[in-house]
Amino acid sequence: MSQRLQKRVGQDLFIDNHYFEPYYVSVVCHYEIYTYIRNKNNNIIKFGAYRFHILILIKYMILEENVPERSHAAIKQYCSKILKAIKNKSDFENYIQKSVTIIRTTLEEEKLEISEAKKLVSFTKKLKSNLNDF
Repeated sequence: MSQRLQKRVGQDLFIDNHYFEPYYVSVVCHYEIYTYIRNKNNNIIKFGAYRFHILILIKYMILEENVPERSHAAIKQYCSKILKAIKNKSDFENYIQKSVTIIRTTLEEEKLEISEAKKLVSFTKKLKSNLNDF
């Protein structure tokens, strides 16, 4: 675990009053995204560095609304929606493909190389705003 992540544990991650579902769903979603990207038949392996961007875009596509805090009981319903989408393989793969399309389009609009945009906060914000166009 990175030192940056270790510092957050107990401060804003894995706090006693948090429900476990958001953590579980994040791991399952990340695993499915990673597995799909690593499949060379999908021809998107170069977007592996954007898997967390893909995860965030999928969250917004599925939930379309503000997500409650991890300590709020309603978080379980939101997590169920995401798990349901993950279980439907073809729908989930469509979410991944749509996310990759949004990333490609945003890279082109911003005239950025695939290797340089992933850490830019402005790029992430632009992705979220471009989500509404798709």
